[in-house]
Amino acid sequence: MAKEYRLSQIVTLVWTGSGFGSSDFRPVEVQANDFPLLIRLSTGHNARTATAAWSAKESVTISQGWIKVHIRGSFVVQANLQPGHLQKGDGAEVKSAWSNNTGTRSSFNGAVEATLTARASSDVGAQLADERQAAAGLANRSMSEQVPNDVALAFPRNQRILWSSEAFLVANSSLFETLLQSEFKEAVVRNNLNGVFQLPEPTTADPPFDDSDGETDVSKLLKRGKTRRNTLAPFKLIQVTDSCFVTYAAVLAWLTSRLVKQHPQLPIPASPKSVYRLAHYLGLEQLATLALENFESQLTPKNAAYELSSRLACCYPQLRDVVLAYVVENWDKVVESSAWGVMEKDADEGKLPAEFGKTALLLAKALKAKK
Repeated sequence: MAKEYRLSQIVTLVWTGSGFGSSDFRPVEVQANDFPLLIRLSTGHNARTATAAWSAKESVTISQGWIKVHIRGSFVVQANLQPGHLQKGDGAEVKSAWSNNTGTRSSFNGAVEATLTARASSDVGAQLADERQAAAGLANRSMSEQVPNDVALAFPRNQRILWSSEAFLVANSSLFETLLQSEFKEAVVRNNLNGVFQLPEPTTADPPFDDSDGETDVSKLLKRGKTRRNTLAPFKLIQVTDSCFVTYAAVLAWLTSRLVKQHPQLPIPASPKSVYRLAHYLGLEQLATLALENFESQLTPKNAAYELSSRLACCYPQLRDVVLAYVVENWDKVVESSAWGVMEKDADEGKLPAEFGKTALLLAKALKAKK
């Protein structure tokens, strides 16, 4: 069974001369009896770079985790542990530039913190589902805390925040790279949460579609979490108005664990339609495909007409085609459903979305071809 491990230690770093009056500190190994990894700290290039390396003490499957090293209150190295299986001795390392501010003392203290979800085993396939569940749980908890994150995703509609890291977001979607590493306002570093839910006119906080997760976002099913008034470190802000808090939480959890898991404040999972739309927007093709498959599995003669005439399906061809194929295949049952009667009434009253015209033409063509 998967287990969450934590390590927090203070280490003494000792400088050692390396010629020409310059120095690095002597490599230090950090470990604990119940922590699966051995961590080794070192510097190079006359203490201008710092390295955190880690290796498995025994065979272990990692779902998610991170390592942070800070010296005299400043972060020196921060590494996200990638999901995967490590044999004994396997590992990786992260290097970062470091401006040595420790003065001329011969030794000083540093702090090492680490957390990961893992289990000791060599049978990766048998444990994959459990590991993904554990990783999604850890990801959801991490999204509720600023540290070690540096990006706030603010949702003005229900005044909630999800936290993530810039490196993680940029690595998974080019859209985040454009937003956070460009001239857009999202690239500006902030130091407080003042006004994070305020939108410039005439921007609205309402989603552009009849979003299934929108109702959940503002319902009593979503427990009210605590939002800090003060932040612990500088961060960048992304205001989200075109997708829901619930949907984003599920998608960010999937990026970590490849499992769409509900947020801990929510007793029900995200809508596959909402997940598809966000995955499409972020360019996450694998997740978009999974969401489409899940959406298709939920179609019935009772709801197919409603889904077919929804503006979301009309505006997203892949969603539309999934419903269209189902309706054509199950035409006799769908056309007799109460939902079909409601759709006909909405058509008479001019309530169907303008985009439905294209869908109606495709339906007529498909039914003719079926005969």
